[in-house]
Formats: sequence, C-alpha cells, structure tokens
Amino acid sequence: MSLLDNVAPAPRKVMTLFYVVDTSGSMCGSKIGSVNSAMEEAITSDLPEISAANDDAEIKVAIMQFSSGCSWITPQSGPIAIGDVIWNDLNALNKEPIFMISVLASQFRFYYQVKTLLVSGLNENDITQELKAHPYRIKLSVKAVGAVSCDQLLKVLAMLADTDQKIKSGLLDKQLGFELFLIHCKGVFA
Repeated sequence: MSLLDNVAPAPRKVMTLFYVVDTSGSMCGSKIGSVNSAMEEAITSDLPEISAANDDAEIKVAIMQFSSGCSWITPQSGPIAIGDVIWNDLNALNKEPIFMISVLASQFRFYYQVKTLLVSGLNENDITQELKAHPYRIKLSVKAVGAVSCDQLLKVLAMLADTDQKIKSGLLDKQLGFELFLIHCKGVFA
C-alpha cells in the first residue's frame, strides 16, 4: 500500500456560465437560428471538451431567455452540470406553437381567398374591395400566391387543421407537431 492510495483527488472548482438569450421579435428568422446553432454546439461539443481538458474545473450552466419578460430555460433551482443540459431550439417572440398555428392558418386562409379571386379574374382593386383589406396587404398577397396553386394552399390549411387537432387532443407534442408541420409544409411547395 503506497501513500498515493490514500490521497483524495482535489475538489473541482465550479465555473458557472450564465447565458442570457434574446428571443424578442428582433431575433426572427436566421438570427434565432444562429443562436440555436451556437448554443447547441456549445452545449454538446465545446463545453464538454473544455470540461474534460480541465480536471480541476466543473462547468455548470444557467440559461435565461428574454423577450417582453424573462424566464429561466434551466431550472430555477440554480445552475446545472453541462451534461444535464438538453437544448431545445428557441423561437423568436417566445410564442406557443398553438398561437403560431392559428396565425399561419389565418394567413393561409387569406392567401387562399386572394388566389381564388385572382383565378376568377378579379384584379387587385376588386380583390381589395371584395375582402375589405388594405391594398398593400392585397398587393403582397398577390405576389406571394403568384406561383402557388389553390390546391397547395388548401393542402397547407388541411395540414394546419390536422396538426392543431392532434396537439389539442394530446396525440402530438405541441413543439414537435409544429416542427413537423414546418417540415411537411416545405414539401408542399417543393
């Protein structure tokens, strides 16, 4: 028995990293995508490598998001070990998937109305009067539905209704359901 058998390893110092993530409306699109990619890489690759290379330091993480208010992504009980963090992509505006589904359904219904009126031979001015909408919204919608068929718009509306129904009946997780809708929606317009 040597003296080294009785030596306990030195306690690791705790290094806590605090992340504050902006999920406000200014982060829509590629900005929030970049944040999600960077956080995923840091949590799954960079920080574990740093932790493994530094036997004397234990990395813990605390993550907060802010938009119109602040909320913890990690548990409120305090920082957690890097190995315990599971990153779920954040959404800009921090809106519930059910809300986003209703907003998209409203927009696609409007697109469908504009497209059917275009197909029936009405011009932008007539469509504006028929739908009692702002002329600029009509102009943007006409541009958006130019190369899209009525069948494609109806298919997206049916997918939205099906996703909404499955989420509300508990058959599908709301975040997963919304993400699956987005993936399948892309296929409709490919």
